[in-house]
Amino acid sequence: MVIPIPMRTDRGFRDCQSAEFTAGTRLLSCLPDIRNRWRSSAARADIKSAFTASVKTLYTNLMLATSDRPPKILLIGSTEPGEGKTTIAACLGLNQVAAGSRTLIVDLNLRTPALHTLFNLDRAPGLAELLAGDVALEQVIHTDAASGVEIITAGAACDDPAELLMGDNIDMLLQMLRERYDLVVLDSPAYVSWADSRILLDKSDATVFVVRWGQTRCRRVRRALTQIRGSRDQPIGIALNRVDVKSYARNGYRTAGCDTRR
Repeated sequence: MVIPIPMRTDRGFRDCQSAEFTAGTRLLSCLPDIRNRWRSSAARADIKSAFTASVKTLYTNLMLATSDRPPKILLIGSTEPGEGKTTIAACLGLNQVAAGSRTLIVDLNLRTPALHTLFNLDRAPGLAELLAGDVALEQVIHTDAASGVEIITAGAACDDPAELLMGDNIDMLLQMLRERYDLVVLDSPAYVSWADSRILLDKSDATVFVVRWGQTRCRRVRRALTQIRGSRDQPIGIALNRVDVKSYARNGYRTAGCDTRR
């Protein structure tokens, strides 16, 4: 396989072919940059938008790759903060609810959560209080009125999130959610930042690893994916996010999952 020239001169991934080749795992989708246009309501109103269509492609390709055992607990991770994994987790949840699946999104990023902001919810009470035994499950499940997707926010800041996530309560909770929902999407902390994300790998059925186009260093992605594979034998796919579609088209890239004509 010939790696395109931009891959050799840039520290980040700039096309789908080289991303899949260098990361050593399957590419699930490329997603356009919508940093300044995201609102959960906008995603619902424009279900045919390029970003939403790319999220659908991501999920479809994940299901094809795991057809023998489709995941019910799906972890969304990334190498660094700011790569867009929370937005992808939210849109995955919205899309699956629109498709008729009972879906829950859980914010497991107990240090720097963002899911509550996207859905205009209070941060607490949430997962932290639930795992500490201070509230019941029904008290922390929010239902988004416009879409029907259900959400558990992170909860109040705690001194040691890793300790909460290592306890028996998280295992019992995920088993309960597995029986109750068709899909549970876990929004995790950035992989290189905290031990929390490593703990969560053993609790999911599959991982979608979000990589920011032209930004995330290839070396860090390879290192993180190597550690993930060493932690557990589970399906892993990458999502190339925040793609500058004009630049992508200008350089002539035309790879599956990256249709810039949308």
